[in-house]
Amino acid sequence: MVVNRGTREVLAIGTVLGDYSFEAGAEMPHRRRVRWDDLTPRSVNKPGWRRTLIELSQEDFDALANAAPEPLEVREASGWFGPLAFRLLGELKASPYRDTYLGKRESLLSEVDEPLRELFRSVVAQLPPEVLEFLETENNVQSRFPKNDYGRGGVWPFLWAAAYPKGGRRVDAAQLYLFVSADGLEAGFTVADAASEVRSRFLRNLKRLRPILRSEVAPQIGPMGLAYGTGVVDGGAPSPEDARRWLEQVDEDSINVFRQWSAGEVPDLSREALTMEIAGLFEALFPLFLLGALDDPLPSLRRFLGEPAEEEPLLPVRSLADICEQTGFALQKLGHWVQAIERKKQAVIYGPPGTGKTFVAGLLAEHLAGGGNGFIELLQFHPSYSYEEFIQGLRPQEAASGGLRFEMVPGRFVEFCRKAAERSGKCVLILDEINRAHLSRVFGELMFLLEYRDQTIPLAGGDRFGIPANVRIIGTMNTADRSIALVDHALRRRFAFLELCPDYGVLSRFQEARMFDASGLVSLLQRVNQSIADPHYEIGISFFLVDNLAGQLEHIWRMEIEPYLEEIFFDRRTQLEEFRWDRIRAEVLPN
Repeated sequence: MVVNRGTREVLAIGTVLGDYSFEAGAEMPHRRRVRWDDLTPRSVNKPGWRRTLIELSQEDFDALANAAPEPLEVREASGWFGPLAFRLLGELKASPYRDTYLGKRESLLSEVDEPLRELFRSVVAQLPPEVLEFLETENNVQSRFPKNDYGRGGVWPFLWAAAYPKGGRRVDAAQLYLFVSADGLEAGFTVADAASEVRSRFLRNLKRLRPILRSEVAPQIGPMGLAYGTGVVDGGAPSPEDARRWLEQVDEDSINVFRQWSAGEVPDLSREALTMEIAGLFEALFPLFLLGALDDPLPSLRRFLGEPAEEEPLLPVRSLADICEQTGFALQKLGHWVQAIERKKQAVIYGPPGTGKTFVAGLLAEHLAGGGNGFIELLQFHPSYSYEEFIQGLRPQEAASGGLRFEMVPGRFVEFCRKAAERSGKCVLILDEINRAHLSRVFGELMFLLEYRDQTIPLAGGDRFGIPANVRIIGTMNTADRSIALVDHALRRRFAFLELCPDYGVLSRFQEARMFDASGLVSLLQRVNQSIADPHYEIGISFFLVDNLAGQLEHIWRMEIEPYLEEIFFDRRTQLEEFRWDRIRAEVLPN
């Protein structure tokens, strides 16, 4: 067996001599007897060693056991921060005013500000790619001494530097941070005070993923001597139980896990030792960071922990030939529609009632997403649909005190895009009856992002948002409710518009395959639509694309078509009477 500390150090190699036993009451109750064959530490780089127990291949074990020991290099202490740094911070804490700061500015910058920047850069350089891909580590990562207090002259008696999610802001995000003050140095994970939405996300994810965190993360961070919440580790050796207790009890006011070094300790720590310790700490705390950064952190968490990736099920392939057979539409026409959707990334299928717009949108979505690990969702718009429901808005939540507080909660489209960002396949959102909502008001900033898919913009809540490249949007529009000419021109420019008119040939072929002669019905529908004399209000064919039409036609006509015609011909009673069931029955039902 090989005993490791994190992913970068082997502590010992030994041979298991005894069976497993459980020693009740012991701090580490799970036991096996081991003979230690080699206690020389070795430097390694094993990203997959983040889980508590890993099965090594014989090849990997032999490589470690047979390699010449390479002890970790230990340099003489030459710390990042000297005693002068903490003395300066103490003086600033006693007199946190601009004049004090200006009098010591050069010393504070050289002894505190610049060393913190260098330490942060050194730590970041040690982090593995699977961590760095999520982190903003260059832009706006460090605070400043002067307060933004509108000229009142206050200063902060501390500095902090933090890595935060790419596309976000340091001041309202999950953070892996460094904090230096007169008391010493602190490093760990937290959520910024202003990030109420991130706190809620962290607690939701923690509740759902607590078993994984208890078994895989707590054993890693437990022995590190960390403080949890706002307190300090109490007496006794640190253990995984400290972390497990925090995982069970954490609330929105105690999302903080950190390691402290006193002002007396820090100057004696070598730069390399402190850098490597903090890098290892950030790596061990990274799963907690994911809980606050992602709506669904499980796939990323599993990859980070080295668990075998769960393949997302691939959607069935839906060919255009299949759609052609189901709908009767020409293959060339369907091909043009798919090209238009891919070119604009979003399209609207519009036409009169009963032309099968939603049905066709679903088939096209299946074609676009088929064969990949994406997904399809349908969202019904309505007149009261709002920006707050679609993008983001404030929602009342129960506070820990029992009262109410308001949180910025992501809307359906933001959640859809965040979920799509975790997939490689195309993800299609169908917006049914898109014109029933006030589109410019509902879409908000989305108007820009629909056209510039490679951009991100800040939302009102502070987070940056963009539409992933694998997202496609298909809307449906009933022109009997609202003409396409009334749609906002800026919105029209961003969508491809695909007209779907009644296709009588589709109806004929559909019923011919079911041994029903639809020629009389087709002739009647053509005559009715000529009388309506407005293509936006024509009767579509989807009412009649059913099996056993002969047995159902009377009910369809009396209960669905006649009420519609009564509304269309409300001032033309003579024409209405021409199309009553009793008058047209002989025309549409074969003898």
